[in-house]
Amino acid sequence: NSFGYHENYLLPRRIAFDRLATVLLPFFVTRQIFCGAGKVGAENGTDPVPFQLSQRADFFECLLDLNTMVGRPIINTR
Repeated sequence: NSFGYHENYLLPRRIAFDRLATVLLPFFVTRQIFCGAGKVGAENGTDPVPFQLSQRADFFECLLDLNTMVGRPIINTR
């Protein structure tokens, strides 16, 4: 499951969110290569894999979104 694997950042609304997302998305994705905790197996119903670099890779469905339970994004804008 993916419960408890998240980070929270409080930002002022005056920050240019599009610019911030452009910088943060590549960072959030590539940092898994260098310091991801990983996991054994898969939980998303696709072809089995022996190991994953990210604990949450099975659950991401989009880059940016407001939803928290469906269409799980890398950056949640809520």
